[in-house]
Amino acid sequence: TASAFEEDRQRILVADMDGFVRKPVHHNILFEEINRVTGIDYIYDEPDSPEKAKQEPEPDYSSQLAQLPEDLLTKLTAAIRGGAITEVEDLADELQTVDEPLAKRIRLLAERFDLASLEALLT
Repeated sequence: TASAFEEDRQRILVADMDGFVRKPVHHNILFEEINRVTGIDYIYDEPDSPEKAKQEPEPDYSSQLAQLPEDLLTKLTAAIRGGAITEVEDLADELQTVDEPLAKRIRLLAERFDLASLEALLT
């Protein structure tokens, strides 16, 4: 809910609701609440060490994107800017035959719902 105060929270919980999360929703709070209500545990990736990041430079995806067929690039750009994750994943599948490393990167970012990084690929 967007405009709930503590007394509203208590009233909602007394009304036999299992949980309560205020807007704006922060993903860590949402995941904690889902864990509390359902008992689901999350497994998080370990962040890459700075040494590993230095050893493995990020490929130049902008040059790879520039080599894509224009219609595919147009669809991909529209899907990313529109936040259409399922469509981005479908286009990554289509891209697999054209540029496998780029397709894998786009799919990984889409699976993580990382729209900011997907958008950064386009710039």
